[in-house]
Amino acid sequence: MKEERRLEILGIFIIALSFFILVSLVGYNPQEEPTVSPSVQVENPMGRLGIAISHVGIKLGFGYPIFILPFLGLVWGWFLFSKRELRFLFRPSAYLCGVLCLLSISIGLVVILGFPEDKLNYLPSGLAGGLIAEFFIDILGTIGTILLMFAGFLMLFRGYFNWNLYTLFEVVNAKWQTWKAEQSLITKHKEKEDLKRRHTRELISKIDAKKKQDEDKL
Repeated sequence: MKEERRLEILGIFIIALSFFILVSLVGYNPQEEPTVSPSVQVENPMGRLGIAISHVGIKLGFGYPIFILPFLGLVWGWFLFSKRELRFLFRPSAYLCGVLCLLSISIGLVVILGFPEDKLNYLPSGLAGGLIAEFFIDILGTIGTILLMFAGFLMLFRGYFNWNLYTLFEVVNAKWQTWKAEQSLITKHKEKEDLKRRHTRELISKIDAKKKQDEDKL
């Protein structure tokens, strides 16, 4: 009984904390810094603590993908409160954290490639995501970093879902081969039709020439 009570209390606490963090992130204003003057009225619904949380989470951390964490916290809190098996959450939580990191780095990569150096703004990816993207570009180059991100998402996808990616490639290849065969048949059919039309025009031209010769003789 005591254990159940502890789980319920812990679940309520995690739900409340996750909701607090979520609202703090939603109310994030890039113009508001944790060092804002006490005399200035803050816009964040969760006050100065909300400003600090959103500043660290979004600006200094992993950008907008950080929203995954409070939602994950709400799920964990509910599982604790309802006394469900937590082992079902371990695997999805680990993969979601991996998605969070890859998303942040990928957004940072897009920012680096899409904007000149003097106009870089790592807000969407967070400073951490942007700096990690820069590090990978320095080590692997742009194409290597893109390949790394693509491979990372593929590995997460394949690791979580019990789908055979090779089968997907086989299906795509089969459709590609079918499309190529259809296009080849269409091309051959067009060539035959063009040949028939050309032959018909030549035949008509010969008939007209023959008629003209006959008329000239008359």
